[in-house]
Amino acid sequence: MSASELNAASRKCEKLGLDRADRMLLMCMDRKTAKCASGKEMLESWKYLKKRLKSLGLEGRGGIVRIKMGCVGICKGGPIMAVTPDGTWYGRCTPEAIEEIIQEHLINGRVVEKLVIAQNPDWARRHPV
Repeated sequence: MSASELNAASRKCEKLGLDRADRMLLMCMDRKTAKCASGKEMLESWKYLKKRLKSLGLEGRGGIVRIKMGCVGICKGGPIMAVTPDGTWYGRCTPEAIEEIIQEHLINGRVVEKLVIAQNPDWARRHPV
């Protein structure tokens, strides 16, 4: 990879706000082979997440970056979304659930326990409520 390609990639990262991200939201978007949710459900959740983060000013320069990921092998209870570096994995991420995660976890710092499918126990110790 040339220096100009690295510079172009660096500029794109800056434009996306990756250099200032406090959190990344990783959402399974493997719509072709997914077993955890339908492709339609995944797309609906992704579009809602994108629209809502933008409307709240949280995306990119607001400290939160959305990233589509392929299947992570959970294959149940989707759409699946991880909040990093918090180490929290959520299941059944419908638009309604995403709104609750945004309000409670991302804005108020409280994990939405009823939607958690996995959580790094060290995160809770490092971030007491």
